[in-house]
Amino acid sequence: MVDDARPPSRAAIAPIVDACSTGAVPHPQSVMRLSKHAPPRAYSGSMNLNQLKTAVTDLFLARNCSGCTAPGTLLCHECESALKPAPAVHEFLIHSGLHWLPAAYSGAYRGALRRVLYTYKDHHIPELALHLSPLLAAAISEVREHVGTGPLLRVVAVPSRKAAIRRRGFDPVHHLLRSMDTHQRGGVLMPCLQDVRGKGASKRLDRTSRLRSSASAFAVTRDIVPGTEVIVVDDIITTGSTISEAARTLEQAGCRVRGVAAIAHTL
Repeated sequence: MVDDARPPSRAAIAPIVDACSTGAVPHPQSVMRLSKHAPPRAYSGSMNLNQLKTAVTDLFLARNCSGCTAPGTLLCHECESALKPAPAVHEFLIHSGLHWLPAAYSGAYRGALRRVLYTYKDHHIPELALHLSPLLAAAISEVREHVGTGPLLRVVAVPSRKAAIRRRGFDPVHHLLRSMDTHQRGGVLMPCLQDVRGKGASKRLDRTSRLRSSASAFAVTRDIVPGTEVIVVDDIITTGSTISEAARTLEQAGCRVRGVAAIAHTL
């Protein structure tokens, strides 16, 4: 192993640990210097408390970048830049079983975005929600501008399967939406769907099999005021069968589904 791959020495870490334990805030540049492997970042002269905590955590846990596996940080500068929402969120149409709905997503499900989403979902790294939420917010905003939603809009997440929630320990889309404020979401979060399918993953199914698997996949878990405007949200759209079934279920329960939004689409 070469020198550059070695973690910082205890002597180098000690001053920062001492400062944190006494309530003092060490100079952020001293923290950044400890990671020899982190890609160079432009240093503005300031770092907020959350950024400082993340830097210290990266240092002690010897984290690798979630997007490219570069050592020294949870998300390197290059991968963080790759996750910025596109200036124009893409739009396409998706069929809910009753009519066509506008849909938007912020990026293609490949490269750094694919790896970061996988790490966030299957390794439960909550800090990654801060990097993924702007992409989801941009997609929601694009749908709202397209259809002209009212002020009482509700945002409904497509729920994960019960088995997936047990395996991961959380529901990724619900967690992501809860990490956003009402302004970012574009509406009030309304948890009202439950996945009632049994065991079995849909990742490797073809379009026909996905359509069959998603049929009657969801149940409404609360009373809904007829005419309630909603946008249905998921993390990834593949064939569109799952999010279409969620939209159909909501419309049958009395909602007025205005569109769907997601972080990524598997083009």
